[in-house]
Amino acid sequence: MIVVEQNKCVGCRTCVYSCPIGAVDLIKLTTENGEVSSIAMIDPTVCGICGVCIDRCPKRAVSLQDDKKINESNLVS
Repeated sequence: MIVVEQNKCVGCRTCVYSCPIGAVDLIKLTTENGEVSSIAMIDPTVCGICGVCIDRCPKRAVSLQDDKKINESNLVS
């Protein structure tokens, strides 16, 4: 499964534009201070796990993880 680490994602849309099947989108989050930011969300039902988003992410926020090791506090799905 491909996951996005929220604390690393800057919402640059590189993964959105590079996904050949449209499995990536941005969602808006509001922090405790009221600041709004965007982070990537990968739809696991659409994702073909090609790895293009992993290779293109400038912040290394996207990675392939074993389903057993996923920490839900650092992923958007």
